[in-house]
Amino acid sequence: MNIVEKYNYALQNIPPPGCGCHVALLGVANLGVMAGLDGNQIFDDIRASIPQGNRNTPDKEIDDAIRKALNDHRAGTFTPKARPKPIVNNGKAALQRIISQGIYSDEYDLWDSSPIRLWCEP
Repeated sequence: MNIVEKYNYALQNIPPPGCGCHVALLGVANLGVMAGLDGNQIFDDIRASIPQGNRNTPDKEIDDAIRKALNDHRAGTFTPKARPKPIVNNGKAALQRIISQGIYSDEYDLWDSSPIRLWCEP
């Protein structure tokens, strides 16, 4: 098995967070660096491969693993891509704007405007 195959195998076998994920991240990052992959590619691969678990895995944890792997192999440095700004800055205000645009005042208006006639009363 070559290094890229080992990297892909390690990606597919990352344990869920809370069950050994943290340790596995460094192993995957090391294999990615040895395979000559870019730090951002390794980050994206790891982020996409982490299964659901007992906790969330913060981006910083992945960044740290990649930085350590690059440092250990003297393969350069890692500067993660800038995170995009969220589309919605104030979720509660956005929700209220959406609700205020509604044209239905009660269940009967919604029931009456339905293209499919329901058999029961609302």
